[in-house]
Amino acid sequence: MKKHKFILVIGCNSFAGNTFVNFLIKKGYKVLGVSRPRLLEERFNSIINKKNFKFFGYDLNKNLNSIFDLILKYEPKYIIDFAAQGMVAQSWLKPDYWFQTNLVSKVKLHKFLVNKKFLKKFINISTPEVYGNYSKKLKTNFAMRPSTPYAVSKASVDLSLSTFASQYGFPCITARFANFYGPYQTLYRIIPLTIHKAAHKKIIDLHGGGTSKRFFIYSEDFSDAIFKLLVKGKTGSVYHFSGDKMITIKDLVKKIYSKFDLNFNDFVNITPDRPGKDMIYDMDDSFSKEDLGWKNNYNLDIGIDKTIKWYLKFNNKFKESDGIFKLKK
Repeated sequence: MKKHKFILVIGCNSFAGNTFVNFLIKKGYKVLGVSRPRLLEERFNSIINKKNFKFFGYDLNKNLNSIFDLILKYEPKYIIDFAAQGMVAQSWLKPDYWFQTNLVSKVKLHKFLVNKKFLKKFINISTPEVYGNYSKKLKTNFAMRPSTPYAVSKASVDLSLSTFASQYGFPCITARFANFYGPYQTLYRIIPLTIHKAAHKKIIDLHGGGTSKRFFIYSEDFSDAIFKLLVKGKTGSVYHFSGDKMITIKDLVKKIYSKFDLNFNDFVNITPDRPGKDMIYDMDDSFSKEDLGWKNNYNLDIGIDKTIKWYLKFNNKFKESDGIFKLKK
Protein backbone atom coordinates (compact mmCIF):
# COMPACT_ATOMS: atom_id res chain seq x y z
CA MET A 1 0.00 0.00 0.00
CA LYS A 2 1.42 3.35 -1.04
CA LYS A 3 1.51 5.97 1.69
CA HIS A 4 1.32 9.01 -0.57
CA LYS A 5 -2.28 8.18 -1.54
CA PHE A 6 -5.20 9.03 0.74
CA ILE A 7 -7.31 6.27 2.31
CA LEU A 8 -10.97 7.23 2.74
CA VAL A 9 -12.69 6.42 6.05
CA ILE A 10 -16.45 6.96 6.08
CA GLY A 11 -17.87 7.35 9.58
CA CYS A 12 -14.63 8.60 11.10
CA ASN A 13 -16.47 10.15 14.06
CA SER A 14 -17.61 6.72 15.23
CA PHE A 15 -15.51 5.00 17.88
CA ALA A 16 -14.34 2.34 15.43
CA GLY A 17 -13.66 4.83 12.64
CA ASN A 18 -11.82 7.23 14.93
CA THR A 19 -9.70 4.39 16.28
CA PHE A 20 -8.78 3.11 12.84
CA VAL A 21 -7.90 6.56 11.53
CA ASN A 22 -5.49 6.94 14.45
CA PHE A 23 -4.04 3.49 13.67
CA LEU A 24 -3.41 4.47 10.03
CA ILE A 25 -1.86 7.82 10.91
CA LYS A 26 0.57 6.13 13.31
CA LYS A 27 1.65 3.93 10.40
CA GLY A 28 2.32 7.00 8.26
CA TYR A 29 -0.71 6.89 5.96
CA LYS A 30 -2.74 9.88 4.77
CA VAL A 31 -6.44 9.71 5.63
CA LEU A 32 -9.60 11.43 4.43
CA GLY A 33 -12.36 11.31 7.03
CA VAL A 34 -16.06 11.74 6.32
CA SER A 35 -18.66 11.96 9.09
CA ARG A 36 -21.60 14.00 10.25
CA PRO A 37 -20.49 17.63 10.70
CA ARG A 38 -20.20 17.59 14.48
CA LEU A 39 -17.23 18.21 16.73
CA LEU A 40 -15.99 15.15 18.56
CA GLU A 41 -14.94 16.21 22.05
CA GLU A 42 -11.39 15.41 23.17
CA ARG A 43 -12.56 12.76 25.61
CA PHE A 44 -13.96 10.72 22.69
CA ASN A 45 -11.48 11.75 20.00
CA SER A 46 -8.04 10.23 19.44
CA ILE A 47 -7.26 12.16 16.23
CA ILE A 48 -7.56 15.83 17.18
CA ASN A 49 -5.04 17.99 15.28
CA LYS A 50 -3.36 14.98 13.68
CA LYS A 51 -1.20 15.52 10.62
CA ASN A 52 -2.01 13.67 7.39
CA PHE A 53 -5.73 13.77 8.22
CA LYS A 54 -8.37 15.79 6.36
CA PHE A 55 -11.87 15.91 7.85
CA PHE A 56 -15.04 16.57 5.84
CA GLY A 57 -18.30 17.13 7.70
CA TYR A 58 -20.65 15.38 5.28
CA ASP A 59 -23.78 13.48 6.29
CA LEU A 60 -24.28 10.28 4.29
CA ASN A 61 -28.02 10.95 4.14
CA LYS A 62 -27.85 14.64 3.26
CA ASN A 63 -24.57 15.28 1.44
CA LEU A 64 -24.04 12.29 -0.86
CA ASN A 65 -23.20 14.46 -3.86
CA SER A 66 -20.48 16.21 -1.84
CA ILE A 67 -19.08 12.80 -0.88
CA PHE A 68 -19.14 11.78 -4.54
CA ASP A 69 -17.22 14.94 -5.49
CA LEU A 70 -14.68 14.25 -2.77
CA ILE A 71 -14.14 10.71 -4.06
CA LEU A 72 -13.69 11.91 -7.63
CA LYS A 73 -11.19 14.55 -6.50
CA TYR A 74 -8.94 12.26 -4.44
CA GLU A 75 -9.60 8.89 -6.14
CA PRO A 76 -8.89 6.79 -3.04
CA LYS A 77 -7.80 3.21 -3.73
CA TYR A 78 -9.16 2.07 -0.39
CA ILE A 79 -12.46 2.98 1.28
CA ILE A 80 -13.51 1.71 4.70
CA ASP A 81 -17.14 2.25 5.65
CA PHE A 82 -17.96 2.46 9.38
CA ALA A 83 -20.97 4.77 9.03
CA ALA A 84 -24.12 3.31 10.57
CA GLN A 85 -26.97 3.76 12.97
CA GLY A 86 -25.67 1.15 15.36
CA MET A 87 -27.76 0.90 18.52
CA VAL A 88 -29.79 -2.29 18.59
CA ALA A 89 -32.63 -1.69 21.08
CA GLN A 90 -33.24 1.85 19.84
CA SER A 91 -33.66 0.65 16.25
CA TRP A 92 -37.18 -0.46 17.18
CA LEU A 93 -38.13 3.15 17.94
CA LYS A 94 -37.27 4.68 14.56
CA PRO A 95 -36.47 1.80 12.19
CA ASP A 96 -36.74 4.09 9.16
CA TYR A 97 -33.67 6.01 10.39
CA TRP A 98 -31.69 2.78 10.53
CA PHE A 99 -32.78 1.70 7.05
CA GLN A 100 -32.11 5.13 5.55
CA THR A 101 -28.52 5.27 6.82
CA ASN A 102 -27.57 1.58 6.84
CA LEU A 103 -29.16 0.58 3.54
CA VAL A 104 -30.65 3.25 1.25
CA SER A 105 -27.76 5.76 1.37
CA LYS A 106 -25.24 2.92 1.23
CA VAL A 107 -26.74 1.41 -1.92
CA LYS A 108 -26.56 4.84 -3.59
CA LEU A 109 -22.89 5.08 -2.61
CA HIS A 110 -22.10 1.60 -3.89
CA LYS A 111 -23.84 2.26 -7.20
CA PHE A 112 -21.79 5.43 -7.65
CA LEU A 113 -18.57 3.49 -7.01
CA VAL A 114 -19.31 0.79 -9.58
CA ASN A 115 -16.63 0.66 -12.31
CA LYS A 116 -14.46 3.32 -10.67
CA LYS A 117 -11.12 1.98 -11.84
CA PHE A 118 -9.13 3.70 -9.08
CA LEU A 119 -10.97 1.75 -6.34
CA LYS A 120 -9.04 -1.33 -5.28
CA LYS A 121 -10.94 -2.36 -2.12
CA PHE A 122 -14.11 -1.34 -0.32
CA ILE A 123 -14.31 -2.64 3.26
CA ASN A 124 -17.87 -3.01 4.57
CA ILE A 125 -17.94 -3.16 8.39
CA SER A 126 -20.76 -5.52 9.29
CA THR A 127 -21.90 -7.40 12.40
CA PRO A 128 -22.63 -10.97 13.55
CA GLU A 129 -26.13 -9.75 14.45
CA VAL A 130 -27.11 -10.44 10.84
CA TYR A 131 -27.15 -14.16 11.73
CA GLY A 132 -29.65 -13.88 14.58
CA ASN A 133 -29.89 -16.70 17.11
CA TYR A 134 -27.71 -19.72 16.36
CA SER A 135 -26.53 -22.05 19.10
CA LYS A 136 -23.64 -23.41 17.02
CA LYS A 137 -20.43 -21.84 15.73
CA LEU A 138 -21.20 -19.36 12.97
CA LYS A 139 -19.75 -19.94 9.51
CA THR A 140 -19.70 -17.19 6.89
CA ASN A 141 -22.07 -19.17 4.65
CA PHE A 142 -24.82 -19.51 7.28
CA ALA A 143 -28.25 -18.15 6.41
CA MET A 144 -29.01 -14.72 7.85
CA ARG A 145 -31.85 -14.62 10.38
CA PRO A 146 -31.74 -11.05 11.77
CA SER A 147 -34.01 -10.33 14.73
CA THR A 148 -33.96 -6.50 15.06
CA PRO A 149 -34.42 -3.59 12.63
CA TYR A 150 -30.71 -2.80 13.07
CA ALA A 151 -29.69 -6.34 12.14
CA VAL A 152 -32.11 -6.43 9.19
CA SER A 153 -30.65 -3.19 7.82
CA LYS A 154 -27.11 -4.55 8.09
CA ALA A 155 -28.05 -7.91 6.56
CA SER A 156 -29.76 -6.11 3.68
CA VAL A 157 -26.74 -4.03 2.75
CA ASP A 158 -24.47 -7.09 3.03
CA LEU A 159 -26.71 -8.94 0.58
CA SER A 160 -26.85 -5.94 -1.73
CA LEU A 161 -23.05 -5.74 -1.82
CA SER A 162 -22.89 -9.44 -2.60
CA THR A 163 -25.04 -8.87 -5.68
CA PHE A 164 -22.86 -5.91 -6.71
CA ALA A 165 -19.79 -8.14 -6.42
CA SER A 166 -21.43 -10.78 -8.63
CA GLN A 167 -22.93 -8.41 -11.18
CA TYR A 168 -20.26 -5.70 -11.43
CA GLY A 169 -17.15 -7.23 -9.91
CA PHE A 170 -17.41 -4.63 -7.14
CA PRO A 171 -14.22 -5.01 -5.02
CA CYS A 172 -15.91 -5.31 -1.66
CA ILE A 173 -14.91 -7.20 1.47
CA THR A 174 -17.38 -7.71 4.31
CA ALA A 175 -15.97 -7.93 7.83
CA ARG A 176 -18.05 -9.10 10.80
CA PHE A 177 -16.63 -8.33 14.23
CA ALA A 178 -17.38 -9.38 17.76
CA ASN A 179 -18.11 -6.47 20.13
CA PHE A 180 -15.15 -4.10 20.05
CA TYR A 181 -14.08 -1.75 22.83
CA GLY A 182 -11.20 0.38 24.07
CA PRO A 183 -10.14 3.95 24.88
CA TYR A 184 -12.33 6.77 23.50
CA GLN A 185 -15.49 4.66 23.18
CA THR A 186 -18.74 6.43 24.04
CA LEU A 187 -19.91 5.69 27.56
CA TYR A 188 -23.29 4.16 26.68
CA ARG A 189 -21.54 1.01 25.39
CA ILE A 190 -21.31 -1.83 27.89
CA ILE A 191 -17.60 -1.79 28.86
CA PRO A 192 -17.10 1.99 29.22
CA LEU A 193 -20.56 2.33 30.79
CA THR A 194 -19.69 -0.27 33.42
CA ILE A 195 -16.35 1.43 34.08
CA HIS A 196 -18.18 4.75 34.45
CA LYS A 197 -20.72 3.30 36.88
CA ALA A 198 -18.10 1.43 38.91
CA ALA A 199 -15.78 4.44 39.12
CA HIS A 200 -18.61 6.44 40.70
CA LYS A 201 -19.95 3.52 42.79
CA LYS A 202 -23.29 3.61 41.01
CA ILE A 203 -25.82 0.89 40.22
CA ILE A 204 -25.93 -0.49 36.68
CA ASP A 205 -28.98 -1.96 34.94
CA LEU A 206 -28.33 -5.52 33.76
CA HIS A 207 -30.74 -6.40 30.95
CA GLY A 208 -32.18 -9.89 31.33
CA GLY A 209 -29.76 -10.63 34.14
CA GLY A 210 -26.77 -10.51 31.78
CA THR A 211 -27.10 -14.14 30.67
CA SER A 212 -26.25 -13.49 27.01
CA LYS A 213 -22.70 -14.39 25.95
CA ARG A 214 -20.35 -12.31 23.85
CA PHE A 215 -16.79 -12.10 22.57
CA PHE A 216 -14.95 -8.77 22.83
CA ILE A 217 -12.12 -7.40 20.68
CA TYR A 218 -9.77 -4.68 21.91
CA SER A 219 -9.46 -1.66 19.60
CA GLU A 220 -5.85 -2.33 18.54
CA ASP A 221 -6.75 -5.87 17.46
CA PHE A 222 -9.82 -4.52 15.65
CA SER A 223 -7.74 -1.96 13.74
CA ASP A 224 -5.04 -4.51 12.95
CA ALA A 225 -7.72 -6.78 11.46
CA ILE A 226 -8.97 -4.07 9.09
CA PHE A 227 -5.43 -3.15 8.09
CA LYS A 228 -4.71 -6.79 7.23
CA LEU A 229 -7.86 -6.79 5.09
CA LEU A 230 -6.52 -3.79 3.16
CA VAL A 231 -3.19 -5.51 2.58
CA LYS A 232 -4.15 -9.18 2.20
CA GLY A 233 -7.95 -9.48 2.10
CA LYS A 234 -9.59 -11.17 -0.88
CA THR A 235 -12.33 -9.13 -2.56
CA GLY A 236 -15.71 -10.80 -2.64
CA SER A 237 -14.99 -12.56 0.67
CA VAL A 238 -16.55 -12.39 4.12
CA TYR A 239 -14.27 -12.45 7.19
CA HIS A 240 -15.08 -13.10 10.83
CA PHE A 241 -13.12 -11.63 13.74
CA SER A 242 -13.80 -12.87 17.24
CA GLY A 243 -12.35 -12.38 20.72
CA ASP A 244 -9.99 -14.50 22.80
CA LYS A 245 -12.73 -15.99 24.99
CA MET A 246 -16.49 -15.80 25.42
CA ILE A 247 -18.01 -14.25 28.54
CA THR A 248 -21.52 -13.58 29.83
CA ILE A 249 -22.45 -9.93 30.22
CA LYS A 250 -23.01 -10.63 33.93
CA ASP A 251 -19.46 -11.95 34.36
CA LEU A 252 -18.09 -9.05 32.31
CA VAL A 253 -19.77 -6.50 34.57
CA LYS A 254 -18.67 -8.42 37.65
CA LYS A 255 -15.07 -8.43 36.37
CA ILE A 256 -15.05 -4.64 35.92
CA TYR A 257 -16.61 -3.90 39.32
CA SER A 258 -14.03 -6.16 40.97
CA LYS A 259 -11.25 -4.05 39.42
CA PHE A 260 -12.63 -1.17 41.52
CA ASP A 261 -12.79 -3.43 44.61
CA LEU A 262 -16.59 -3.36 44.58
CA ASN A 263 -19.02 -6.19 45.26
CA PHE A 264 -20.99 -6.67 42.04
CA ASN A 265 -24.15 -7.78 43.91
CA ASP A 266 -24.38 -4.40 45.65
CA PHE A 267 -24.43 -2.42 42.40
CA VAL A 268 -26.66 -4.29 39.95
CA ASN A 269 -30.32 -3.89 39.04
CA ILE A 270 -31.89 -6.68 36.95
CA THR A 271 -34.19 -5.32 34.22
CA PRO A 272 -36.20 -6.94 31.39
CA ASP A 273 -34.14 -7.92 28.36
CA ARG A 274 -34.10 -5.88 25.18
CA PRO A 275 -36.55 -6.92 22.39
CA GLY A 276 -35.01 -9.20 19.78
CA LYS A 277 -31.89 -9.82 21.87
CA ASP A 278 -29.77 -12.73 20.57
CA MET A 279 -28.15 -14.91 23.22
CA ILE A 280 -24.83 -15.67 21.56
CA TYR A 281 -22.65 -14.95 18.51
CA ASP A 282 -19.97 -17.62 18.29
CA MET A 283 -18.21 -16.81 15.03
CA ASP A 284 -15.71 -19.12 13.38
CA ASP A 285 -12.76 -16.84 12.57
CA SER A 286 -10.34 -19.57 11.42
CA PHE A 287 -10.35 -18.22 7.84
CA SER A 288 -9.20 -14.78 9.06
CA LYS A 289 -6.40 -16.35 11.08
CA GLU A 290 -5.25 -18.57 8.23
CA ASP A 291 -5.69 -16.17 5.32
CA LEU A 292 -4.59 -12.93 7.01
CA GLY A 293 -2.38 -14.14 9.85
CA TRP A 294 -4.59 -12.20 12.26
CA LYS A 295 -4.86 -12.96 15.98
CA ASN A 296 -5.93 -11.38 19.26
CA ASN A 297 -2.90 -9.73 20.85
CA TYR A 298 -4.82 -8.29 23.82
CA ASN A 299 -6.84 -10.50 26.14
CA LEU A 300 -9.92 -9.13 27.88
CA ASP A 301 -8.21 -8.33 31.18
CA ILE A 302 -5.41 -6.35 29.54
CA GLY A 303 -7.86 -4.51 27.27
CA ILE A 304 -10.16 -3.57 30.14
CA ASP A 305 -7.20 -2.33 32.20
CA LYS A 306 -6.11 -0.10 29.30
CA THR A 307 -9.66 1.21 28.91
CA ILE A 308 -9.91 1.98 32.63
CA LYS A 309 -6.62 3.89 32.42
CA TRP A 310 -8.04 6.02 29.59
CA TYR A 311 -11.28 6.60 31.48
CA LEU A 312 -9.50 7.77 34.62
CA LYS A 313 -7.41 10.16 32.54
CA PHE A 314 -10.56 11.99 31.41
CA ASN A 315 -12.70 11.23 34.48
CA ASN A 316 -13.28 14.87 35.43
CA LYS A 317 -14.39 15.72 31.87
CA PHE A 318 -17.20 13.17 31.57
CA LYS A 319 -20.83 14.12 32.13
CA GLU A 320 -23.73 12.03 33.40
CA SER A 321 -25.39 12.44 30.00
CA ASP A 322 -22.41 10.74 28.31
CA GLY A 323 -23.81 7.42 29.49
CA ILE A 324 -27.10 7.91 27.64
CA PHE A 325 -27.55 7.24 23.92
CA LYS A 326 -29.04 10.17 21.99
CA LEU A 327 -30.76 9.38 18.72
CA LYS A 328 -29.37 11.38 15.78
CA LYS A 329 -31.38 11.76 12.59
